Amino acid sequence: MNIVFTGFMGSGKTVAGNALSVKLGRRFLDTDAMIEAETAISIKEFFKKFGEAEFRKIESKIIKKAARYKDVVISCGGGAVLNPSNIKVLRKKGIIINLYAKPEEIYKRIKGDASRPLLNCSDPVSKIRELIKKRETLYANCDYSFKSDNLSVDKIVEKIFNKISDKL
Repeated sequence: MNIVFTGFMGSGKTVAGNALSVKLGRRFLDTDAMIEAETAISIKEFFKKFGEAEFRKIESKIIKKAARYKDVVISCGGGAVLNPSNIKVLRKKGIIINLYAKPEEIYKRIKGDASRPLLNCSDPVSKIRELIKKRETLYANCDYSFKSDNLSVDKIVEKIFNKISDKL
């Protein structure tokens, strides 16, 4: 059974996913890193050069590839939920875990990170609120949801492990 992390950028998917994979002795796959390896350019450059629609196509291709693995931990990009088929393919062999945090906490975590193309705007906190609001029902399509505000990575991983260990 795969363990799949969804959630908005900066919610802790990659950090918690990697830590959980170490705890479980499983391979960790980050779909954003897989996209960068496949395209040989950064996500920021890909967005700039080809736009979001093309990025979402590549993202779906990579998610299908990641979903073929067995007993891995997968961290998906924040917008992966925008295509329902992404979640459908991941759910076939996986437990979907959503991480979430307040917009202000997300901004605190990612401010200064120029690699976040959707937040290159004059009011990033408002943009975060807007995007989370648009995606909230999509993020809710998960098996478990965990708030990551004010929690250490170890505490998040412990909470997740305690909740899903009987399903592994």
